Amino acid sequence: MSASKLKNELGVMLLDAPMSLKEIAEVMEIKEKKAYSLLKSMFQDDRIAGFKDTDGVRRYRVTEDEAEKAVKRKARAEKKAAKEAEKEAKKAAKDAEKQAAKEAKKAEREAKKAAEKAAKEAEKAKGTPVLSESAEKPKKKATKKAAKEE
Repeated sequence: MSASKLKNELGVMLLDAPMSLKEIAEVMEIKEKKAYSLLKSMFQDDRIAGFKDTDGVRRYRVTEDEAEKAVKRKARAEKKAAKEAEKEAKKAAKDAEKQAAKEAKKAEREAKKAAEKAAKEAEKAKGTPVLSESAEKPKKKATKKAAKEE
């Protein structure tokens, strides 16, 4: 990720609560050295302010100007995430619908085969031969091949 994106992300994170260098590095999953260089750059640009907390640890918070910008960035990011979630939900619903249609077609084919098999067995029991649709199809193909050969 680029340094400017990391700085913007850091500004949004510091909106919630001031954080120490180690906490920032852990949350952003970057090395402390990288977190330090981001903080230093943001400090020089007056985007953050540092202070010593009551426990003696140096923490950083955003300035008022940066807070306004970070609020806008956070709102944009949340809106984008909501759009993505909606898009994923629509895709999942569409995929589920396709899967259900496939399963319905498969069940229909199986029911048709079972009905043909039952009809064949019933005709065998009577003793008269009956041609099913599946038996007729190969004959049609064979007649087309014969017509092409002539």
